[in-house]
Amino acid sequence: MALFKTANGLNRKLSKQPFRKQNFNRTQRDRFKRYLSHHPGDCFHNRQAFNRLVVKYQSPIRRFFLNQTLGDEQLSDDLAQDTFIKAYTNLQKFRGLSNFSTWLFRIAYNVHYDYVRSHHMTEDYETSTHVKPEHDRHDTALQMDLYDALRRLGEKERSCITLQLIDGYSIDKISDITGLAQGTVKSHLSRGKEKLASYLKRNGYDGSEK
Repeated sequence: MALFKTANGLNRKLSKQPFRKQNFNRTQRDRFKRYLSHHPGDCFHNRQAFNRLVVKYQSPIRRFFLNQTLGDEQLSDDLAQDTFIKAYTNLQKFRGLSNFSTWLFRIAYNVHYDYVRSHHMTEDYETSTHVKPEHDRHDTALQMDLYDALRRLGEKERSCITLQLIDGYSIDKISDITGLAQGTVKSHLSRGKEKLASYLKRNGYDGSEK
């Protein structure tokens, strides 16, 4: 319980971070519009509704990728854009058997997994030179602490931890998103929380509000 409290202390601070409200820039929006214009066979009447879904979910999806890539903004934007394009082209496959957000995060998880696999990223971002944190001084320090903490986790531990502590998903939903058995998710969460809490304690996060 103490370990969860320590990790969750940072989670409460993260809920105030400004990058959650960021939208895609003009380049990303133009890229998506070009995709739509080049695919006239897609159902036009779905576009307006889908655009509303993009507005609703773009910040959580971008945040998910920022946490997986340890703050690589450009890569996170690109992966988020790929996620929404894949979601749009597969809308007809969504049957409502799960929440739309769960279905969308499942796509995002697979987009990241495919990226890691295709780039043979055996070092799990530990030596990434593309990290570009946000520019506010206080928020940057906090985000750097977060990414340093997440860097201590394995890829699946990181995904499970951030999906639960930051995105608020339950174990069964994390299982749906990642395709991992619930018991495996629990194991990743347990190990990840121990690593995360140990790092946070060493760096002054004791779970108390300031």
